[in-house]
Amino acid sequence: MRKNMDPLVTLNQIFQDELDNPSLQITPETSRDDLESWDSLAHVRLIASIEEQFGFEFTLDQIEGVDSVQKILDIISSQVS
Repeated sequence: MRKNMDPLVTLNQIFQDELDNPSLQITPETSRDDLESWDSLAHVRLIASIEEQFGFEFTLDQIEGVDSVQKILDIISSQVS
């Protein structure tokens, strides 16, 4: 990840790409319940793209527990800082 890149901006692009919705705008409060397209298959694609973009791997517990953008941001913050 480039320095000074806003993780939320990067995540928003990933969500737009993986959920095939170029107009999607996420916030930290966005959860799986808010997005019908954030199903189990999309979840796997999102995780893979986030790992690739930010340069770390989620643990299995993290993958299973991530159900909101805020949780993803918290994990990114703990891994990338």
